[in-house]
Amino acid sequence: NLSDKSLCIYGNPDHEGIHLNGGRIGAGEAPDVIRKFFYKLTPDPQNNIKNFRIFDLGNNISEKTIFDRHQKAYEVSKILNQKSCSFIALGGGHDYG
Repeated sequence: NLSDKSLCIYGNPDHEGIHLNGGRIGAGEAPDVIRKFFYKLTPDPQNNIKNFRIFDLGNNISEKTIFDRHQKAYEVSKILNQKSCSFIALGGGHDYG
């Protein structure tokens, strides 16, 4: 169950908005690269955060339009906010902000 003691990780492997604006692409690979390093971290040995759970919700993968991917990211963040769940969105350009 998601709660205020949950941290959700959600990836947006998308750099189409950056590309369309003439920027440097690479955000499409960011979620998986960040996870590679994130999961090497060790938990608090003194267990100061009791009942805290981390959920990895995977990546927003879609063959649809950039608008559809933005809409899906918005809907996921809205649901997580309604459940008082903290979350980290990985990847995507500023267009996902």
